Amino acid sequence: MRFLSLLFSVFIISINVNSQCIEGTIKSTSGKPVAYATIYAPAVSKGTTSNIEGKYKIDLSKGEHKLVIRYLGFKTKEIDVICGNEVQNVDIILEEQAYKIPEVRILASGEDPAYSIMRKAIAMSYYYLNQVEEYNCRVYVKGSGKVKKIPKLFKKKLKKEGIEEGKPIIIENITDLHFQLPDILDENTISMRSTMDMNDISPMGYITMSLYNDIDGIVSPLCKDAFSYYKFQLASSFYDQDYLVHRIKIIPRREGYDLYSGHINIVEGFWHLHSTELHVEQKMFTIDINQVYTPVGNDVWMPVSHDFDIDAQFVGFKIEFKYIASVSGYKVNLNSKLDHTAYRTLLVDSKEYVNEVNDVIQEQKDAIKA
Repeated sequence: MRFLSLLFSVFIISINVNSQCIEGTIKSTSGKPVAYATIYAPAVSKGTTSNIEGKYKIDLSKGEHKLVIRYLGFKTKEIDVICGNEVQNVDIILEEQAYKIPEVRILASGEDPAYSIMRKAIAMSYYYLNQVEEYNCRVYVKGSGKVKKIPKLFKKKLKKEGIEEGKPIIIENITDLHFQLPDILDENTISMRSTMDMNDISPMGYITMSLYNDIDGIVSPLCKDAFSYYKFQLASSFYDQDYLVHRIKIIPRREGYDLYSGHINIVEGFWHLHSTELHVEQKMFTIDINQVYTPVGNDVWMPVSHDFDIDAQFVGFKIEFKYIASVSGYKVNLNSKLDHTAYRTLLVDSKEYVNEVNDVIQEQKDAIKA
């Protein structure tokens, strides 16, 4: 699986090229630093991520800019900054997200309200999977990890390669990506720094993986057969700026290495991903996947922050890694083979589908009952 390539690519973002216009610390209302929050300037498609101490730096041109700050569990915040000749210190306070717990109720159909939301999200997943024909972006990657246990047989050999028990492993990478459907990926590495000889390992392939589709045999909760593999519960709802977002609990119907558990957050009326908090169990490792999406174009939301926690145990090895990636500079081209206007008409009043989508949903209902 491609996830295995991440086990030796470790990570936490800093953008430290050229001069920085804005720097500061992101904290919660209780004064605690908010690590791995995304700071994004949509007008110029530039972004970065706070480090484990909540500190951030972002390089912007002179003039006025709007910054959008996002992180799971906190309300999205927008601030205006004016960049001049001097570096400015701008500290940011994020307010904890207030979740509205839904009333315990069963619809006339006898099911949790999450199923209605998921039917709409699944019906639109093909469109969001193929909405963008190609895009360019810049990925900033950094992180840290360590091998906690090495079998005696391998200790001497790995020591020569700079790998020892408890010794931190650091990799930092800045790469420009060009992706084109269905799976063409071109990488241009701008810079790379590593505490070990790993320059031939690229962690960038996962950036183009879409949770609207199955990934390396792991069944997406947004695939057309998702109801056969998962149960869903509406855990809560919340407002993120002008968007109503539904937090859906993902519950596997059986045990297996091909299923997720956790939560996905779906935007009401548009039925696309807002953010994800998912867990995957594999034979040799577990991985926690957090993603944050943001608008990068007209009705186009793309992930701008990826957060991976990896715990691996295999043939006597025990490895822990923290992997963070920040994506900015998106330049997207809509898929010329899709009628985007037709899909947008399916989102009548940003609440309900017209007959075409209702037909798709009914087919899914019939398949589930069968």
